[in-house]
Amino acid sequence: MQNEQRFLELHNLMVQQEECIEQLISTAGEQIECMRQNNTCQLQQVVARQEEISTNLAYLEEKRMQVQKELEENLELPVETALRDLLVYAGEEAREKLQAAGTSLQKKMYILKETNEFCRTMARQALGFTDFMLKLFQPQENNYASDGKRKQTSNAKSKINKKI
Repeated sequence: MQNEQRFLELHNLMVQQEECIEQLISTAGEQIECMRQNNTCQLQQVVARQEEISTNLAYLEEKRMQVQKELEENLELPVETALRDLLVYAGEEAREKLQAAGTSLQKKMYILKETNEFCRTMARQALGFTDFMLKLFQPQENNYASDGKRKQTSNAKSKINKKI
């Protein structure tokens, strides 16, 4: 009986994780729109919300791992047993719920991964354009590269004729 409650608790945690991932996908959409509109103030707010949601997601993952570890100990299974291997020991109702939650989580994580990659690409392109414009208007001997390190520029003369 105790194990069955743990399986249901595991399901509830996975449902909460799925809700967090849905929120992250939604805020990623907002992030994309902020970047399109060049709205940095709103972008900062969106990123702050993403950080809060990510912190909550990490907490839920920690709790999920703790419940899973308790199940492994109760069932005398090896440490870090995969969820699919634990499902063999769950009751039918819990097994079905966990399988559905696991499948749904995988799909949403894929969407989140793709969305984050798109956001990363947009941010990289925006930073590249900003760097180009800075070099054009205010050339300096040292600029920062995309890896955060300083790089030397070969020509420190402005490309803009400022006499006009």
